[in-house]
Amino acid sequence: MDQSARYADLSLTEEELIAGGKHILCAYTMKPKAGHDYLASAAHFAAESSTGTNVEVSTTDDFTRGVDALVYHVDEATEDMRIAYPLDLFDRNMTDGRMMLVSFLTLTIGNNQGMGDIEYAKMVDFYVPPEALRQFDGPAMNIVDMWRILDRPIDNGGYVSGTIIKPKLGLRPEPFAEAAYQFWLGGDFIKND
Repeated sequence: MDQSARYADLSLTEEELIAGGKHILCAYTMKPKAGHDYLASAAHFAAESSTGTNVEVSTTDDFTRGVDALVYHVDEATEDMRIAYPLDLFDRNMTDGRMMLVSFLTLTIGNNQGMGDIEYAKMVDFYVPPEALRQFDGPAMNIVDMWRILDRPIDNGGYVSGTIIKPKLGLRPEPFAEAAYQFWLGGDFIKND
C-alpha cells in the first residue's frame, strides 16, 4: 500500500523544518527490497514509525494527521532518506512532562526495523530542536550512582556490564541460575524481563 500521499512531503526543506523548531529530523541510509519503490518504502517507514496502520481507521482526525512523520527528502542513488517527526508525536514523562529518550528511540529506530519492504535502514544522523533538547529528562542515575550501588570506588569504578537472560519466559530455574552464574563471573547485573 503506497502511503506517500500522506507520509511524504518533498516540498519541505531541512532549513524550513529547522527554523520552525517543531520537528526532530532523522537521516537514514535505507534500501528497499527488490521490486519496491523507494518513495513508497520510505513513506511506509515513516508511517510505521508514527501514526500509520495497515487499514484506514475511523478515529483518524486532523490531530492524528498533524503528528504524522513525513519523509521530506529521498535520494535513491545514495540511499539517503530523511524524515521529520513532529515533537507532539513523542510521549512525555507523566510526572514532569519532560521528553524521554526511550520515546525517541522507539519511534525513530524501533517499530520500523524488520519491515517486509525494507532491505536495511540505519539512522546516520539526527537533529533535535534546542527547545526540545532542553526538555529531555536525562538518566535517573549517573555512572557514579551505579558505582555506588555496585560498591565500587566512586572516583573511577570502571565499566558496568549488564544483560538479560533469554528466553524471558519458559526458562526453568536451574538453567536460569546457571546462565546467571556464568554471566556474573564477569558481569555486574542481570535485568529480569
